[in-house]
Amino acid sequence: MPPRRSFLRPCSPACGGCRRNTPPTAKTWPLTSKACTTPSTLITGTTSSLDTLLSLQRPLTNLPDERIFIMYHQISELYFKLCLCEYEQIGDLAEPTLGEVVLRLGRINRYFENLIDSFDVMVDGMDKQQFLDFRMALMPASGFQSVQYRKIEIASTSLENLTDKAKRQALGEASAHDYDQMLGCIYWKAGATIEASGAKALTLIEFERKYTADLVRHAEAYHDRNVWAVVQRLPEEDRTHPRLLRALRQARHQRERKLAADALQIGRALPAAQPHRRGGHRRHQLAQLPAS
Repeated sequence: MPPRRSFLRPCSPACGGCRRNTPPTAKTWPLTSKACTTPSTLITGTTSSLDTLLSLQRPLTNLPDERIFIMYHQISELYFKLCLCEYEQIGDLAEPTLGEVVLRLGRINRYFENLIDSFDVMVDGMDKQQFLDFRMALMPASGFQSVQYRKIEIASTSLENLTDKAKRQALGEASAHDYDQMLGCIYWKAGATIEASGAKALTLIEFERKYTADLVRHAEAYHDRNVWAVVQRLPEEDRTHPRLLRALRQARHQRERKLAADALQIGRALPAAQPHRRGGHRRHQLAQLPAS
């Protein structure tokens, strides 16, 4: 049996430790690090990165189940990052094809499916009283503050489809490319306001302070690169192909399931007599969720 080929790009012509048989597609897959990319170096680097990843759980209390809570949410964010990798590649398709778009939508849908099916880890994998105790120590932090999930929504469809229609009309057509104003009308902000006064909740205030500039840049970058915009560049017969329509419907359904599962998780973890604003926020999100 012939030895396996290594496709590591040499760090320099003089390096004797690197394999030199670069694959034909190397131009599309460069290793940009100036460090030597011998197998031993890569293994050391991977181990170092893993050590960093495994050290990022820093509970604020001594309750052991808080670590489970933290790790689960970190896993969720990694799934969101996997999804964003696919959205980025969909947006980069200069001449999209039906097969490529369906392939990448299928990957996104599988990531969401795995994420949603894992919610029992949160519901059944933690002591309810411990959850109530350490959750108070994390206030005002909230799953609402997952900026990656907001980026997924923006990368999925036109920003107009994510904004309140009445507020958008009040701004006028000139606001279509004013991403800061458009984001001010985005549907999920209505679920993070104090109902009696209409004032922004602390969670929303902190979220806007930290992420508004990043989201404005993201919205601008995906104005003509979001999934819906890319679909419109497909040939007319492909835009109505059953495989594509099925993948788009599933993507919307998975987002709805994610929000519903989040609300269910909170509802099952909290005592029945204790009202919780976040559950209402999730239900509002489900009512406003746009189609892909």
